[in-house]
Amino acid sequence: MRSVLYGTGCILLGLFFLGTGIYPAIRNAREGTKTLDGEVIGYDYENRTILLKYRADNGETYEIGYPHLQSFATGVFPKTGLKVGITVRKDDPARVTNILLLQGFKRISGTGYLSSSRFRMALRTALLSGFFLFCGILFLTGAMH
Repeated sequence: MRSVLYGTGCILLGLFFLGTGIYPAIRNAREGTKTLDGEVIGYDYENRTILLKYRADNGETYEIGYPHLQSFATGVFPKTGLKVGITVRKDDPARVTNILLLQGFKRISGTGYLSSSRFRMALRTALLSGFFLFCGILFLTGAMH
């Protein structure tokens, strides 16, 4: 009985993480936005902004300043070259709608920030959902008790 409960729970968690990976693509298509890979190129201490660079699909490169006050308040900055996710309008790639700058545990990441490139985010989500789905199948088939 427990293995059926654990298996069902694992499969539900796997489907949940799979949904959280698919949802941004659906949301971007509905809102007319696109997520691009960007990177940290420096800091502007006077204006308290992190400088980011990204390349649009048309080949143009854009540089923007992102006011990340938490970094300036704590003194913990993302390292230069860190990949970030930048969401822009499809019709106007110079118009940024969202920036994904993931903070992680300092022991794991070394700097306190994790790479949030499109590939890494998709890989993390696929591995996590795959792990739970696999464990759920093992519990339901009786291979694990």
